Amino acid sequence: MYRRHRVSDDTTLAAFDKAFELVTHVAELMQEALAQRGLTTPKAQVIFALHHEGPQVQRKLSEALRCTPRHVTALIDNLSEAGFVARGPHPTDRRATLVTLTQQGVEAAERMVREREKSAEELLGEVPEDQLKAFIAVADRFIGGQSDE
Repeated sequence: MYRRHRVSDDTTLAAFDKAFELVTHVAELMQEALAQRGLTTPKAQVIFALHHEGPQVQRKLSEALRCTPRHVTALIDNLSEAGFVARGPHPTDRRATLVTLTQQGVEAAERMVREREKSAEELLGEVPEDQLKAFIAVADRFIGGQSDE
């Protein structure tokens, strides 16, 4: 069981501040890399979701991305105009439209995967495994809001 720290604990506040600094730093790196490819974070999330899950209806994409169907429609419109995705008929549901990656979209997704691996190696490659595992455990608690009390 973990000991709960009081908010006045300097180490707790320093860790909290460092978490926000890390989030900001990683977001800036990601946004810069995506902007060089003409993408935004939400557009990249659509491409990544289609790459990992295969063709999907827009409703499923909106659920996966936790955004409104209207927002997904706008994202798909933009990605379609840019040549990353295509809309087509659903094979079993005449009312549904299936969103798929085009060849350009597949290439973009594969490039994102390679760049993610490269960035991870550059940023974390020299960190000892036990420290990475500790970081993952702390991040899981932070993200999940888990508490052992």
